[in-house]
Amino acid sequence: MKLDIFLQQIPDGDGAWWQSLASGLQWTLLVALFAWIIAFVVGSILGALLGQMLLGLVNGSFYAMLSLGLAVIFGLLNIINFAHGAALMMALYGVFFLRERLDLDPYLAIPIVVPAMFAAGYLLQRFVIGKAGHGRDENVLLVTLGLSIVLENLAQVLFRSDTRSIDVRERPQGLLDRF
Repeated sequence: MKLDIFLQQIPDGDGAWWQSLASGLQWTLLVALFAWIIAFVVGSILGALLGQMLLGLVNGSFYAMLSLGLAVIFGLLNIINFAHGAALMMALYGVFFLRERLDLDPYLAIPIVVPAMFAAGYLLQRFVIGKAGHGRDENVLLVTLGLSIVLENLAQVLFRSDTRSIDVRERPQGLLDRF
């Protein structure tokens, strides 16, 4: 009985049912395309929002580590280090140029740059800040301010004031990948 009702709904051989099927497929494809466009737009908006939130967390943790370094230096040595940011800038330029010149992965450059900056900081403390400071806070403040100015201007002369970035999405051939 149910099969008879179904067969009665199919039009006769004039092709009208193919046209209705094609029209239904067109509408289905149109709705699917519209749904895909909506999903792409909403997905890219949510993806961009998630990316910005992640970038905010990374930048916030970077600033937290920088301020923690300043707090440790001031807490242990009682030095207000104006050259802290300039030294960090030089370290980041070191990572950048290890990436550009030696095609070294930025993560593999960290074990090279950290000891180098430790040695540079030790030498600055031992021979510049310690000698010129004479234990007085005002002298140490002025010496680190002068170091900051010297390092920033040296960086501007050497590296210009162009914005530089490292694209870590493409994985360069690292030191371990060469063997």
